[in-house]
Amino acid sequence: MSPDSQDRANRRQNPADIPQELERRSAVVRELELRIERRAPNHVVIHVAHEFVAQNRYLFDETLERLCPQKPGARIEIDLSRVPYADSEALGRLQSWSRRLAQSSVTFVVVNPTPYVAGIFQLLRMDTALTIIHRHAYPA
Repeated sequence: MSPDSQDRANRRQNPADIPQELERRSAVVRELELRIERRAPNHVVIHVAHEFVAQNRYLFDETLERLCPQKPGARIEIDLSRVPYADSEALGRLQSWSRRLAQSSVTFVVVNPTPYVAGIFQLLRMDTALTIIHRHAYPA
């Protein structure tokens, strides 16, 4: 290895070489915003906003634990129309909740995922395992 390539390799591995603003930007995740709407005693809509990622999915889990009607025939809708980004771990939680609630005969529906999030569902083939409803068109 030439001295130049060795020097480049050392720079890549040295965390001190990462610009601080990039490091800060990648570490900051906006807190998940959840708004609860009860449409009927057994029908709850959870409106999710901001990035839905592994770091903030615990708030989502806690909210569902608190609110979930475990009565057969209940319906829970998760509105993702204000989620610009989601990672596979957070979306996997949706699938876990869907399976868990199906055992109690509770309907779990994902509504209006943004085009990016819908693409992740398709890529991971979760669109076949979840009920996903697109109620409005997105601008091209």
